[in-house]
Amino acid sequence: MTRVRMKLLMLLFVAGFAAKGQPLPDRDTATVNRLNDESKSLVGSDSSKAISLAMQAREIAAEIEYPKGEAYALKNLGLVYFMKAKYPETLDYWNPSLQIFETIKDDVGISNMLSNIGAVYLTQGADTKALEYMLKSLQLAEKIGDTLRMYT
Repeated sequence: MTRVRMKLLMLLFVAGFAAKGQPLPDRDTATVNRLNDESKSLVGSDSSKAISLAMQAREIAAEIEYPKGEAYALKNLGLVYFMKAKYPETLDYWNPSLQIFETIKDDVGISNMLSNIGAVYLTQGADTKALEYMLKSLQLAEKIGDTLRMYT
């Protein structure tokens, strides 16, 4: 009887470790992308919900080690604050987003964030700094052939 119990305990122990290594069904890249998309769609109409969704996306992305999802969540958080003309808070999110895009070598994301950060400085009247970021964005957009970013 004790051998049977020992085997059952070992089986439960091993099963527990195996289950711990598996992400929960709602903690995957698809969930992060969905939360980010929904957050982005609410930026102009329901900023509280947009922030909540982006924070959830950021948390899950960090947990599952999905840096691109985390970078987009940070981008969305910054966008909420940009729309509210809270520029220091905007940069608190957009600068880390840029760093993540640089780390993962996502040129589209880098170009987009450089342009967005440039827009913050332009809005604040810091033309030289705005030009610095926008030119870097343009150069990268030309390199990768991103015509939308070239126009913006």
